[in-house]
Amino acid sequence: MKIDKLIQGKDNQIIFGTIGSLLTDKKVHEELGMAITSKDNDEWYVMYNGNDLLGFAVTRKTKSTKALHIRFLYLLDIDQAHKFKKLLIKEIIKNATNDNLKAVWTNDRKKERAWKDLKFNFTERSRGEFGRWEKKL
Repeated sequence: MKIDKLIQGKDNQIIFGTIGSLLTDKKVHEELGMAITSKDNDEWYVMYNGNDLLGFAVTRKTKSTKALHIRFLYLLDIDQAHKFKKLLIKEIIKNATNDNLKAVWTNDRKKERAWKDLKFNFTERSRGEFGRWEKKL
């Protein structure tokens, strides 16, 4: 298993060549709760098992709070998806720590246990089943 960290604007050919079809997949949008959007300098974490794509995450640094926002995180429907999701989140946390950021956060469903397992704190939002998961570094 490996995780590549790619930068949009620099590594576009690799990012979109690897993940392209997932970006427009209705099933992916339904799972994430919205369509995937991104811009230059977003960080993409792409997870593989050999040559097989396992999943990806898209992150963006926030200027005002010196934090990292995990905008999207998606794993293909694979065995042990929960385990791989936690590995991907741990890699993101490691990179955020190395970049001297103060926190990592995302918006996700309250029932998503990977965040709880990794000691993120949940804050209710008015968006139904979604809320904010945050971990101070």
